[in-house]
Amino acid sequence: MKQALKPLAGCKDMPNNSSMLVNIYSDGDFILYRNENGDLMLSSSLCPHQNEPLDHGHFQDSQVICRRHHLIFDLKTGECLNACGYSLQTLPVVIRDGVICALYWED
Repeated sequence: MKQALKPLAGCKDMPNNSSMLVNIYSDGDFILYRNENGDLMLSSSLCPHQNEPLDHGHFQDSQVICRRHHLIFDLKTGECLNACGYSLQTLPVVIRDGVICALYWED
Protein backbone atom coordinates (compact mmCIF):
# COMPACT_ATOMS: atom_id res chain seq x y z
CA MET A 1 0.00 0.00 0.00
CA LYS A 2 1.13 3.54 -0.63
CA GLN A 3 -0.08 6.99 0.29
CA ALA A 4 -1.78 8.96 -2.44
CA LEU A 5 -3.21 12.44 -2.93
CA LYS A 6 -6.66 12.95 -4.43
CA PRO A 7 -7.33 16.50 -5.68
CA LEU A 8 -10.72 17.69 -4.41
CA ALA A 9 -11.13 21.42 -5.09
CA GLY A 10 -9.24 24.61 -5.63
CA CYS A 11 -8.74 26.73 -2.52
CA LYS A 12 -10.63 29.57 -4.24
CA ASP A 13 -13.61 27.24 -4.82
CA MET A 14 -13.97 26.45 -1.10
CA PRO A 15 -14.82 29.59 0.90
CA ASN A 16 -15.00 29.59 4.69
CA ASN A 17 -18.22 28.14 6.17
CA SER A 18 -18.82 25.82 3.24
CA SER A 19 -18.98 22.13 2.46
CA MET A 20 -19.08 19.98 -0.66
CA LEU A 21 -19.68 16.35 -1.50
CA VAL A 22 -16.57 14.71 -3.00
CA ASN A 23 -15.63 11.22 -4.14
CA ILE A 24 -12.47 9.60 -2.81
CA TYR A 25 -13.00 5.87 -3.28
CA SER A 26 -15.24 4.16 -5.81
CA ASP A 27 -17.50 2.83 -3.04
CA GLY A 28 -18.38 5.98 -1.14
CA ASP A 29 -18.61 9.71 -0.94
CA PHE A 30 -17.04 12.06 1.57
CA ILE A 31 -17.81 15.63 2.58
CA LEU A 32 -15.15 18.31 2.53
CA TYR A 33 -15.78 21.02 5.12
CA ARG A 34 -14.13 24.41 5.62
CA ASN A 35 -15.09 26.19 8.83
CA GLU A 36 -15.15 29.92 9.61
CA ASN A 37 -11.44 29.81 10.56
CA GLY A 38 -10.50 28.21 7.23
CA ASP A 39 -9.78 24.80 8.77
CA LEU A 40 -10.36 21.93 6.35
CA MET A 41 -11.89 18.60 7.41
CA LEU A 42 -12.95 15.55 5.44
CA SER A 43 -15.36 12.85 6.64
CA SER A 44 -17.54 10.07 5.36
CA SER A 45 -20.83 11.40 4.04
CA LEU A 46 -23.33 9.17 5.87
CA CYS A 47 -24.26 9.08 9.54
CA PRO A 48 -23.26 5.60 10.78
CA HIS A 49 -26.45 5.33 12.84
CA GLN A 50 -28.97 5.01 9.98
CA ASN A 51 -27.09 6.17 6.86
CA GLU A 52 -28.60 9.66 6.87
CA PRO A 53 -26.72 11.94 4.41
CA LEU A 54 -24.65 14.38 6.44
CA ASP A 55 -24.53 16.93 3.64
CA HIS A 56 -28.07 17.78 4.84
CA GLY A 57 -26.88 18.11 8.44
CA HIS A 58 -25.94 21.25 10.36
CA PHE A 59 -22.23 22.15 10.15
CA GLN A 60 -20.60 24.54 12.62
CA ASP A 61 -17.01 25.02 13.83
CA SER A 62 -15.57 21.49 13.59
CA GLN A 63 -18.80 19.58 14.15
CA VAL A 64 -21.66 18.26 12.06
CA ILE A 65 -25.06 17.37 13.49
CA CYS A 66 -27.13 14.67 11.80
CA ARG A 67 -30.56 16.03 11.04
CA ARG A 68 -32.41 12.79 11.81
CA HIS A 69 -31.39 11.93 15.38
CA HIS A 70 -29.13 14.88 16.18
CA LEU A 71 -25.95 12.89 16.66
CA ILE A 72 -23.02 15.29 16.90
CA PHE A 73 -19.71 14.34 15.27
CA ASP A 74 -16.31 15.93 15.74
CA LEU A 75 -15.01 16.34 12.18
CA LYS A 76 -11.37 16.34 13.26
CA THR A 77 -11.55 12.92 14.94
CA GLY A 78 -14.78 11.39 13.61
CA GLU A 79 -15.92 10.72 17.18
CA CYS A 80 -19.61 10.96 18.06
CA LEU A 81 -19.87 13.36 20.97
CA ASN A 82 -23.32 12.48 22.30
CA ALA A 83 -23.72 8.70 21.74
CA CYS A 84 -21.39 5.75 22.22
CA GLY A 85 -20.43 3.37 19.46
CA TYR A 86 -20.61 5.67 16.43
CA SER A 87 -17.86 7.36 14.46
CA LEU A 88 -17.19 8.81 11.03
CA GLN A 89 -14.25 7.93 8.84
CA THR A 90 -12.01 10.97 8.52
CA LEU A 91 -9.08 11.56 6.18
CA PRO A 92 -6.26 14.09 6.37
CA VAL A 93 -6.45 17.10 4.07
CA VAL A 94 -3.45 18.94 2.62
CA ILE A 95 -3.07 21.87 0.24
CA ARG A 96 -0.70 21.46 -2.71
CA ASP A 97 -0.18 24.34 -5.14
CA GLY A 98 -3.53 25.92 -4.27
CA VAL A 99 -5.44 22.63 -4.56
CA ILE A 100 -7.15 20.94 -1.61
CA CYS A 101 -6.28 17.24 -1.59
CA ALA A 102 -7.22 14.18 0.44
CA LEU A 103 -4.38 12.06 1.75
CA TYR A 104 -5.29 8.36 1.70
CA TRP A 105 -3.89 4.85 1.25
CA GLU A 106 -4.26 2.93 -2.00
CA ASP A 107 -3.23 -0.55 -3.13
